[in-house]
Amino acid sequence: MSLNILITDDSRTMRQIIRRGIRQSGLDTQMYEAADGKEALQVMREHKIDVLLTDLKMPVMDGFNLIRNIRADSTFGRVLITVISTETSPLYTETALAAGADSFLAKPFSAEELEEHISEVLHEHQK
Repeated sequence: MSLNILITDDSRTMRQIIRRGIRQSGLDTQMYEAADGKEALQVMREHKIDVLLTDLKMPVMDGFNLIRNIRADSTFGRVLITVISTETSPLYTETALAAGADSFLAKPFSAEELEEHISEVLHEHQK
């Protein structure tokens, strides 16, 4: 099964690290990138996205508002949303999950942790 994954982070370096981790995982994917929530919504209007990996703190539109916009718009379907952030306080985690995120992965992470996390989220979604 091929997955369309959207990586949203204002750091080009972090997007490259995530992209590399996904490639190393061997998952069959098509990857897209966005530097902020507004760009991410535009990508999602142009492509069917299965998995969104998003940071929280970004310019223009942050991750919280991105998640809320996706969950409020039924045209996006059921996108699996994982927050990838250095902001790991309970307040940030709980707010992201309450907004509609499915899971949370703390930065920094290894390629193996990223692969394992995505696999777990996909497995839970398929139940």
